[in-house]
Amino acid sequence: MALSTALNKSVPSNFQLVFPVLPSELGLEKSRELTLNIYGTIVPSLTLEDLEVSWQGGKIKIQSGKLNFDPLSINFVVDSELSNWTTLVRWMMFINNNKDKFGEIPKEMVIDAALKISDNFNKEILRVMFRNVWIQQVGEITLSMREGENTLESSATFLYDRYEIV
Repeated sequence: MALSTALNKSVPSNFQLVFPVLPSELGLEKSRELTLNIYGTIVPSLTLEDLEVSWQGGKIKIQSGKLNFDPLSINFVVDSELSNWTTLVRWMMFINNNKDKFGEIPKEMVIDAALKISDNFNKEILRVMFRNVWIQQVGEITLSMREGENTLESSATFLYDRYEIV
């Protein structure tokens, strides 16, 4: 039996979602970088869309070439000042208060974000870039007791145009 030499494993505390800047409710001024420490997420699935077309009296499926991306849902630890949670709420309110008459979100209200996955030595092993991200949902803050430790937790869901593995 061969022994594995890969001792440098990634653990759940090594996942972060980083936003370089966020639009704020104060107009188009930017807030500082926001980093969310994630304790639960999945890299969303993507689907290659197909089309059903008529051919010689029957129907066949062909690839359309269009990719569909599922939303990004995360569970994150709320910081002691609740600033990461309130920043997300303010971003959502800003989008809601400034969308146009057709419900479109202006391009200056969407940003890119990076899901960073690191190993136990804090070396980044994978980065997934989400392009043109906007927030869809901010979850409630969960207060919980775990062996005498108070932990604030919440969730968020983001929509985006696409993601890339870099």
